[in-house]
Amino acid sequence: MMDWISLAIFFGGTTCFTMAVNFGGTVYAFDSGSEIALWVMTGILLIAIILTTIYHPGVTKENRMYPAHFLRRHVLVNLQLQLFLVSGVMLVSLLLNKAPELFF
Repeated sequence: MMDWISLAIFFGGTTCFTMAVNFGGTVYAFDSGSEIALWVMTGILLIAIILTTIYHPGVTKENRMYPAHFLRRHVLVNLQLQLFLVSGVMLVSLLLNKAPELFF
């Protein structure tokens, strides 16, 4: 069973965040209404995904997109943090190695 509500909120939030970061300063001015609306929607959808992760009435704990009871186990939190940081290090090293070829 899929958690379609959380999935839609998560994808909407990541889309708003990506558009706000990419369009800010290039397509839209930072103080424009479009840019402010994207950042406000990103914040609202972040709060919504946190609330649906903790208090989701329609889906069992085992079928949620991100089971909130994982946050109680320090080993799982540590593993997720390590995965996030290692992915960032790999991305930065890839960009630093390929940047001269791509831009110069």
